[in-house]
Amino acid sequence: GYTENNGQKNKGGPITSTLAFKAAAAGSYHSVFATTNQVYTCGLNSHGQIGASSIALFTNVYRLQAMSGLPSNLIIKGVAASVYNSYIVYTNGDLYASGSNEKGQLGVASTTTHSLVMIKVPVPDPVSMIAAGNEHILALTTTGLVYAWGSNCKLIQLVF
Repeated sequence: GYTENNGQKNKGGPITSTLAFKAAAAGSYHSVFATTNQVYTCGLNSHGQIGASSIALFTNVYRLQAMSGLPSNLIIKGVAASVYNSYIVYTNGDLYASGSNEKGQLGVASTTTHSLVMIKVPVPDPVSMIAAGNEHILALTTTGLVYAWGSNCKLIQLVF
């Protein structure tokens, strides 16, 4: 939390909410929270990592709307965050991302440097679980395959 006491700015303290969150993730400078069908973000948006349509520092929690690129009728399964990215996976297997694409973190054409709004990641199979490193992401699919993209790799299937 962030409070002010007689003009003194204090970091820390509990954040109270009446929302029932089911998933949360922390990037280096931003956070992502999810209820069953809504995503909330806050923090630095220098690369579009919180999915807001403008680059700024959002000290208050920002609720992503359908106009931010997210479907409004799907149930959220999980979220992940990296240094400059946010990821959301839905129960139907769709995966969405926002933020930097300097190292291919969005899984889309390298001509896209970043996205200020959530975009669908073209994973060939439905995604069941996601994990994010600093500049790469792993997606476990419902078929048991793992795909990786970002720093040092394009959208590839990992084979062991």
